[in-house]
Amino acid sequence: KLHFHSYPLHQDEPRPKDPLNFHGRNIPGLRKTAKELGIGAKVKIVSDFANRDVPLYYSAADIFVSPSDNTQETFGLTPIEAMASGLPAVISDWDGYKEAVDHGRNGFKVPTYWADCNQDQEAFGPLRSSLESLLFSSQSVAIDVNEYANYLALLLDDAPRREQMGRAARADVLKRYDWQVVIPQLEALWTGLKEEAARDILPQTKRVYGRIPHFELFNHYATRLLRESDRLKISEYGASKLQGKFFDLQLLKAMADKIDIKLVVTLLLNAKEWTGVGELINRRAEDGREKVLYHLMYLLKNNYLVLKS
Repeated sequence: KLHFHSYPLHQDEPRPKDPLNFHGRNIPGLRKTAKELGIGAKVKIVSDFANRDVPLYYSAADIFVSPSDNTQETFGLTPIEAMASGLPAVISDWDGYKEAVDHGRNGFKVPTYWADCNQDQEAFGPLRSSLESLLFSSQSVAIDVNEYANYLALLLDDAPRREQMGRAARADVLKRYDWQVVIPQLEALWTGLKEEAARDILPQTKRVYGRIPHFELFNHYATRLLRESDRLKISEYGASKLQGKFFDLQLLKAMADKIDIKLVVTLLLNAKEWTGVGELINRRAEDGREKVLYHLMYLLKNNYLVLKS
């Protein structure tokens, strides 16, 4: 399912003049969100089209956006497809994505942050579906929402730069990812691995089958890890939510038992001024370090908190 949410680039940002196109499986949810944001008439949702038409949709766009945040993402084929169609890519600085984009030349990479705060969920991994495990893990990965908005605004306001970056993106893809370039590299890799396998006998290691230690294996995907010395503060968006009569996080159904609303409100109230991550954890010692850290990452991810640069 696709969980879609939108933040305004600026408080006085005008509604888009051109249609916004989305593709996803949760079509009713997309339509509902677009209506709530007041842009329902400007959103066109394409639910089914042939693969051969994909380049047409890419070429009709101005910017490619993909804020990937999960360990299922590896190389990242979609940025390459978009760049091949002449689009600048604004993507999360995450795993293989970061290799595709040359920051500032053919697109922008937005910082990502992670923390070791999901061990309890990993322990139950074998009892859950892979998608559910990925969901719990990805909700502790934060992407700098404000920086994302700044890069998008920059490209939306500067058509010549957008077009220049798009041309550079296509040239880079043809140079690095054309089949005539990639196939010899794959053949060389396979040959090298075959020779290595024939030469070396790997030592036996103790394994725990069924459990995937996501953070241990994949923490290098993020731009950097959240530190206890980092300072957080409630965002304008988070403060506006606290002012409402009811505090509604609009949680995904699967997250309802994972997120403690009372803890969320307490953390936001404790972060009205710039406050260290370690201090916030210590203030809620009774909840446990891992639980508090997970909630801080969730709030940072969803723009309720901001990280001091």
